[in-house]
Amino acid sequence: MINVRAGGFGNSYYYINSRDPMFKRLLEKYLEKPDTTKKEWKSFFTKNDYPSKGIILTLYLFMEEPDTQPNEEIFNDIVQKLENLENIPKGYYSVILNDNLIDSTNALGFKESSLMRAHPDHIVKE
Repeated sequence: MINVRAGGFGNSYYYINSRDPMFKRLLEKYLEKPDTTKKEWKSFFTKNDYPSKGIILTLYLFMEEPDTQPNEEIFNDIVQKLENLENIPKGYYSVILNDNLIDSTNALGFKESSLMRAHPDHIVKE
């Protein structure tokens, strides 16, 4: 439970938030019967059971070298590759490219210099 936050699940590299009621129903099913099999889960839920806006996934990326500001060319390349990527779960995707410093108190690196593609301009995967 250490990686669970108020609205979802995350770590230093990503945060995922479910916004569709379908996911609450799945949680309730899990709490009722945590030993549910993979086959049973597939009967409860398919990739078409929620709208794209039902999942928001934010990717937190960091520059490799210390004391390096986020690079716009690298950021644009990452965004373009994510936009063109196929066969990933549908959802709203955000990308944040930070410098190399991660705040040890909250495991985040977001600063004014961070480059971001996010709300209201998510990358939407259908």
